[in-house]
Amino acid sequence: MVVSMFQEKRNAVRVRSIHLLTFETMGRAEAGQDLGMARTLNISEEGILIEAYKEVHEGAELEILLTLADHCITTRGRVVRIKPARACWKVALEFTEVSPEDRVILDSFLDNNFPYTRYSL
Repeated sequence: MVVSMFQEKRNAVRVRSIHLLTFETMGRAEAGQDLGMARTLNISEEGILIEAYKEVHEGAELEILLTLADHCITTRGRVVRIKPARACWKVALEFTEVSPEDRVILDSFLDNNFPYTRYSL
């Protein structure tokens, strides 16, 4: 449960933050054939919401290269929700794989941008 000044309905607080990222749909026949670019709308320790300019499908597994401040992290995520928007798609991704090194960078980013909300009761 998240502790904050407001009632949070999700397990993790989303930090509104815009960052560029690239993604590749996993499980395609040839690596590099299904690449896309996007920007984040919000980030949490559990996943991200992105604006993608290439359509992806719910349930797809993506490899993501995300820039956070002066760092690049590589993660994997599963598409859990898609909503068509003007000239793009809003895509909710749940992280499925984050290396320990990248987890430290992600947690540090979240702590520096939205402290006091990531602590359990």
